Amino acid sequence: MMSRTLTAGALALGLTALIGLAAAPAAAQSGAAEIEALKDEVEALRDGQATIQKSLEEILSILEPLKRRTQAQKFTPRDIELAGAASRGAAEAPVTLVEFTDYQCPFCRRHFFQTLPQIEREFVSSGKLRYVVKEFPIPSLHPQATKASEGALCAGEQGAYWAMHDAIFKAPKQVAPEQLADTAAGLGLDAAAFAACLEDGRYAARVRADMAAGRALGVRGT
Repeated sequence: MMSRTLTAGALALGLTALIGLAAAPAAAQSGAAEIEALKDEVEALRDGQATIQKSLEEILSILEPLKRRTQAQKFTPRDIELAGAASRGAAEAPVTLVEFTDYQCPFCRRHFFQTLPQIEREFVSSGKLRYVVKEFPIPSLHPQATKASEGALCAGEQGAYWAMHDAIFKAPKQVAPEQLADTAAGLGLDAAAFAACLEDGRYAARVRADMAAGRALGVRGT
């Protein structure tokens, strides 16, 4: 009886040993697979970091010349001829602000309605600021803007530059020569004299000079 019990116990131990031996390779194989998977993840992260680093270096290489150029550009005060230019405010005001304008530019029109009234109210009327306008039409974008500028200057001959300036901004599409003449008549100007001024183009050179002065100061748009 004891012999049979020993035999059964031996068999049980043998089976347990066999199961353990069989499980050991499987566990080792599973662990090796996990390690390989982790290695792959680490490698992928390393590759991703390398890609990000390369992208950052490319961005920096693009920005560096811009940084150097910006650092090299120092503000240099420049003189601008203002004799004869239309202006609002005291001539002896401590600050003069020059606007380069295009009568058909939507941004200039927005400035006219939204910003200029505040400037006039808070600075011009108090004597703190002299506000000067120079012409800067952009014909490639606004084909009739040049004549609008000439029209404002022609109105200036009759002391009505600002009246025409304001009228044009309030109706920026009414800038054909005959429409400008109608506007001049509506402002009480000598319509015939205004039309003659506009037709002979006597202020065309003045407009070009204003544009050249603006470009010399770095003005590229309005």
